[in-house]
This record gives sequence, structure tokens and C-alpha cells, in this order.
Amino acid sequence: MNNKVGLFGTTSSGKTIYLAVLFEYLNTKNDSEFILDFNKEQDSWIYLSNIAQDLYEKKRLPEPTDRRSIRKVAFDLQKQTKINGKFSIKSEFKLETYDFGGETLLDIFAPDIILNYNQIPEIPDENIPRENKPTEHINIKKTIDSLIEESSSFMFMIDPNPIGRHKQDRFIAAILKQIIETNQKKFRLKSDSVIDNVSLAFVLTKSDLYPQNQHTERELIRIIPQSWKRAKKLYFLNERVKEFYITSLGYKTKNEITSDGIKYAIVPDIIEPDNIEKPLRWFKKQFDEFRK
Repeated sequence: MNNKVGLFGTTSSGKTIYLAVLFEYLNTKNDSEFILDFNKEQDSWIYLSNIAQDLYEKKRLPEPTDRRSIRKVAFDLQKQTKINGKFSIKSEFKLETYDFGGETLLDIFAPDIILNYNQIPEIPDENIPRENKPTEHINIKKTIDSLIEESSSFMFMIDPNPIGRHKQDRFIAAILKQIIETNQKKFRLKSDSVIDNVSLAFVLTKSDLYPQNQHTERELIRIIPQSWKRAKKLYFLNERVKEFYITSLGYKTKNEITSDGIKYAIVPDIIEPDNIEKPLRWFKKQFDEFRK
């Protein structure tokens, strides 16, 4: 089991804001369990520091990612301990994701098709000649395939009020299908085998806007029924699937509601994140137990 966590989320799921707030939080909070190491990922440091500056100083949310853009964001999470007056640093795991244009992700992984409850969506366009596929689709698909192949654990950012609820479920279900098939092939498992060496964290974001998110599993069953069933009931060990709720901006965050009922956060004067380290602590525990 390697120590890489692949992070996924659809457009507006809060992934970029989470990473920027985590960046600021771990760089300024002295009693945090973790420290960040960008030794081999300087571009990620520059990217997150710029977004964090916009959030904390300019009170501005990040702009939507261009549909043709592919930006890697990665860093090592390390634990610092003090033994006999001396500090010791141990690398725990690597967190890696990619910022893609959200609409492009949905075009690839969540097309407008009607699914029955028991269906897992196919990742589309596989039989279309390569020269007829949009370039960004080819690159994103290859990048995601590579991230799934290299990761042993996965973190899904789930939007409680997504733009197109069924699209989010289809997207997560398609990624899960890819994870399942990749691991079955890698370890020569039967198609109905339970995968016992993969950990999955489902993180319900924006709990500042939706206080009922404390009932996290119930919300996940409502929002992503297909994905949750496959993760929790069918293909993975129950103890290796965990749900969390977080707020990256804090419970004093106000929001605007558009004419179509979508809620958008307004960056508060004081950003007070809650629970953002909990998924990371859980992954650390998963890796520690697997190493025993």
C-alpha cells in the first residue's frame, strides 16, 4: 500500500478553497499535528499561496478553472514530534489532486444519461476514435487514470447543494468504478471481490451553509445514493470507508442565493475552518494500521 491520497471533487464542491484554507491553517497553527512539505512541488506552493492570499486578504473566492486547464496540486503531509527536546519529522502521506475545468469533468464523467439505481456509469467516449475527442478530454482522462493507478486512498469532496445533483453522483460513481477496476486488475481479483487495501473518505463540504450536515451519512445517502451504496455496501471494507463534514470558511459565513436556489458563500472577515484536519488524521490512522 503506497502512501498517496487522490483527491476528487466536481465543480463548486469546495476542493480548491479547502486546499487553500488547509495551506494557511497548517502554516500558521502552531499546535497542528501536521506540517506541509512542498519540497518537490514548488508550483503547488505558489498556486495555493496565491489563492490563500485572495481569500484571507482580498476576501475573494477563486475564479472557476478554465475548461482547458490541468493544474496539479500536491504536497506531503508530515508529522513533527518532540523527543528528548529534539524535533523529529516523519512523512505520513502525499495528497495529490488536479484542478480541472468543472464542466469538462462533467462532460467526461457525468454525461446527461438516465441511470437505474443499480447501474454504475461507464466512462464515456472510449470507443470514439482518438482524433475525434476534444484534446482536453484526452489529457484529463489520462491524468485521472494515472492518479487512480498511483493512489491507494481517495478523498471525495461532496457538495451538499450541487449544480446538478445527479451529475455529481454519476461523476463519483464513475471514479469509483475506475478505482474498483484498476485494483481488481492490479491484484488479479474477481469482478465481485471486495477491495481490502483502499481507503475512501467522503467529505461533505459547506456545513456552514447546511447545519444538518452533522447527519453526514444520511446526507450522503440522499445526495450520492449510487456512489455511497457501492463504497459502503458492495466493493470496499466498511472500516475503510468514512464520512466527514467540514466547513472551510467557518460557521459565521453568510451566503447569497441565486434565482435558481443555488447558495454561494461570501468570504467572512475572519475565516474559522472546522474539522478540516479530521480526514487527514483518519488517513494517517489507516496508513499506520496497514503498516502493522
